[in-house]
Amino acid sequence: MLIPTCKLKTGRGKFCSHACNASFNHKGLNKPMTDNHKQNLSKALKGRTAWNKLPMIDLICKQCGQPFKVNNPRKDTARFCSRTCQSLFKKTITGLNHPLYTRQPMKCEWCGKEAWVKPAKLHEFRFCSRSCQGSWVSRNTHSPTKPENIVVEALTKLRLPFNREYRVGRYQCDFVLLGYKLVIEVDGDYWHSLPKQKISDKRKDTYLTNNGWHILRFRECDIYKDLSKCLARINKYIPLIQNR
Repeated sequence: MLIPTCKLKTGRGKFCSHACNASFNHKGLNKPMTDNHKQNLSKALKGRTAWNKLPMIDLICKQCGQPFKVNNPRKDTARFCSRTCQSLFKKTITGLNHPLYTRQPMKCEWCGKEAWVKPAKLHEFRFCSRSCQGSWVSRNTHSPTKPENIVVEALTKLRLPFNREYRVGRYQCDFVLLGYKLVIEVDGDYWHSLPKQKISDKRKDTYLTNNGWHILRFRECDIYKDLSKCLARINKYIPLIQNR
């Protein structure tokens, strides 16, 4: 084989390939044994039978049920007669029966559904999804605006039972009258005038309508200027729902 001069100067170029280099190092040919080492090795191996000369043991394959023979060191670990049977057996183990499946069921704090959580996440798990987390934060950290407080007082005077910050499906609603399947949304003039928010509101209305809900949206300016008109819309809308 041809070796560059630069490798010869640095002491390299002793092997034709990485395979020969690994074989040489694996056999320990570059580490000569001392006489003391040879004596200790012969004493340790004296009287022992080589592993490949031990008597074979008969076992039953866990997949196909056929008998097969293994060496004595493998009697406690061997379960299959071939790689094919081992592969077929692994395909039958799925879900909770899989030995590597260590997730545990936990209940979501918002929707109450069970979610399978990794052991490393058990101490910090609270919600099954971002939607549930956002709904919980919205209910527990949301400070009511002035228009919302006005609507609360108006609904209380009308003696209409309602729920605030109520979750309907995947959406959080400002006011919900469960007995009438009615949703009342109070929209801020600036935020709900943005194009992106308009698209989001339209999707929300479509979802609620498809699920049998009725939606009334009151703008902030309308509540300040003419609250009686907003209340008239509620008074007209509820009898229409009751007659259906």
